[in-house]
Amino acid sequence: MNKYFRPFNKKGVAIETAMFMMIVVFSLCTLLVMFAMISRKQIITSNNEFQTQTHIDQIGEDFCYYVRTYDEASPSVFSCRYPGEYYTLCTRNGNEFTLVLRESDKYTHVLSLVIEKEDAGIIIKRWSQFEGN
Repeated sequence: MNKYFRPFNKKGVAIETAMFMMIVVFSLCTLLVMFAMISRKQIITSNNEFQTQTHIDQIGEDFCYYVRTYDEASPSVFSCRYPGEYYTLCTRNGNEFTLVLRESDKYTHVLSLVIEKEDAGIIIKRWSQFEGN
């Protein structure tokens, strides 16, 4: 048997082991950076969705206030707080007020609101939010 060839010889594997460990460490660092970037993107997306839902809720609350303070002697027109982002359609049928809110660029429904005005206040009959696609 050759004295330089032994089945469990550990000579000459230091460089290969170091390279293998560097590859493992760089792979783990890449995974950590990738997960950090994905989680940051998800945080930004969820914050934008929350802000959009807050705008839609605020428009609905503004419409409730408009109906509550509506006076038939001096009728006024409901104005949207975010006129460039949403298209509003307001209708009145007796004491029942309806608001349909659509996105300006896609014309998809995002809010449908039906409110009935009474002497004591208002009754919200329907408040439906839809996902804007």
